[in-house]
Amino acid sequence: MPSRIRNFHSVSGVNIAGTLVPISDKIVTLGVTLDHHLALSHHTSNVCRAAYFHICALCHNRPSLTEDMAITVAVSMVHSRLDYANSIVHGHTNVKRLQSVQNSAARVVLKDNQNLSSGNL
Repeated sequence: MPSRIRNFHSVSGVNIAGTLVPISDKIVTLGVTLDHHLALSHHTSNVCRAAYFHICALCHNRPSLTEDMAITVAVSMVHSRLDYANSIVHGHTNVKRLQSVQNSAARVVLKDNQNLSSGNL
């Protein structure tokens, strides 16, 4: 068996209609990014990046919003991104990163001090 693996040539791409299409290290399907190890670190990074972008925008607009309006914006823009496909992240090591995003959104909505513990949010 190991000799068969050693003799296997690596594939750099697939020829489709005369065009060489390179093989990618990761794919995005239904909004979930998977790499060749089926790890979710790329997916978690993408979700956190998008959520922090919206948290930053909410932070800039927060002084002009009521608390109810801020909650509505946070739920629709941030929590919807966190909730989508969260069942595949359950039990994964990246859950702490997603929890940090959720805590940041709560701090912005509640105009809370960044140094306080998230347990009281």
